Amino acid sequence: MLMPLPGGLIPNDPCGGLIPGDPHGGRIPSDPPKGRIPGSQAPGGPAGNPRAGGPAGNPRAGGPAGNPRAGGPAGNPRAGGPAGNPYPASPRHGKPRRDGRRGPRREGRRGSPPPGMGGFLPAPPAGLLPGDPLGDPLSTDPARNPIPGDPPASPVHATPAPPGLNPGMVATITAQCPGLRVDHMLRHGGKSVLAGGYVGEQPVVIKMPGDTDPLWRLRQRHEIDVYRIFAEHPPPVRVPRLLHTDGESIVVIERLEGTPLDTGRYPDRALTEQEVYATTRLVRTLHEWQPLPGGFGPVFGYYDRIARYHAAGYFADSDRHALDRLLARCGRPNQLNHGDLLPGNIISTPDGEWALLDWEFTGLFLPGFDLAMLQILLAASPVTAGHIEALVAESGDRDAYLVNLAVVLSRERHIHHDLPEDHPLRLARLPALEEAWRRARDRIHAAAAKPAH
Repeated sequence: MLMPLPGGLIPNDPCGGLIPGDPHGGRIPSDPPKGRIPGSQAPGGPAGNPRAGGPAGNPRAGGPAGNPRAGGPAGNPRAGGPAGNPYPASPRHGKPRRDGRRGPRREGRRGSPPPGMGGFLPAPPAGLLPGDPLGDPLSTDPARNPIPGDPPASPVHATPAPPGLNPGMVATITAQCPGLRVDHMLRHGGKSVLAGGYVGEQPVVIKMPGDTDPLWRLRQRHEIDVYRIFAEHPPPVRVPRLLHTDGESIVVIERLEGTPLDTGRYPDRALTEQEVYATTRLVRTLHEWQPLPGGFGPVFGYYDRIARYHAAGYFADSDRHALDRLLARCGRPNQLNHGDLLPGNIISTPDGEWALLDWEFTGLFLPGFDLAMLQILLAASPVTAGHIEALVAESGDRDAYLVNLAVVLSRERHIHHDLPEDHPLRLARLPALEEAWRRARDRIHAAAAKPAH
């Protein structure tokens, strides 16, 4: 059967990867010992999208009132469970491995990547092991916690004096950024606080830490670094403009008005051809940014990622070997990808442009990670599959794309296998995800069997 993945969560990671094995007891740097599950929703926050405007609801995408990620019933927006102990044991309802063996739990690394293939965050604080910055969005309490980007079950209410936005914090921020007026809470999710306000007449979003978790602070500093790169080297796609940062934990950015591609992780409606084409044009424009400024690095280690899912039973031995053969042909990650292409992070603006939000997981990937993510999340739209396959064929990066497809599918399968057997999202999505993996697996084995060009 499928095994629990060793380790824990990276706070607020919507991408969900795996962290290289911890030889010192299995603790992952991001595992907080106690407290709210990373990313779980606390009450409070006015209706509206703090990054993109729009109707009441998802502060990232302007959907119906609810979870600021627009995701599922009340609880952890990572994977679906009630409030309570953030790390109780959870049942796994997985299928047997294809080779029939039970995947062992492994604490050490296997199949370590070549030098330079690991993460690119700054060195973690003393006492924390370096790890893959894309953590697996597990839920150990799956009964109520929604998956990131899924529809909410309870509204987020506005509060005139929201928790976490105390007068001392407001005074500190306004002293740093002359002309800033902080006037309302947009989200308080435990790990971060989003507030709304103005600099002069410019609507802004203020993002600051919600606690002192050291790995989450590293993630926030990474996003700040990305915005600083964008400020010095404007990217070829529309992004929120950086207005102020202290360089450590506080960032003030332009609040973009617009309509999200969708408010769910998996849109319920079929997207139009125009929407799908506009989305792929947007991300390919980012991928082709040249000359790419310095400062970006590989986001995770592919060898370690695949080894971990293999150990947990999501890849059979033959799958692992086939993926290793493809990886050996792909070289180092060298393409800038957004890394978190949830539909709510893609918005169309009133002036007809498309923009990308949320840059915590941006960096270098093997070519086509964003396309692989879109292929899976937008699979219900008939135009998606053929269009993305044509783009991959045109690029000549099919081996890298297939590896990325395996990585994305193993994560999505894991998220949904981790839900209770009768959970509606598991029942609705898992059969299609397993079928998608069956098709991708056949392609991976066929590609690996061919001689390298």
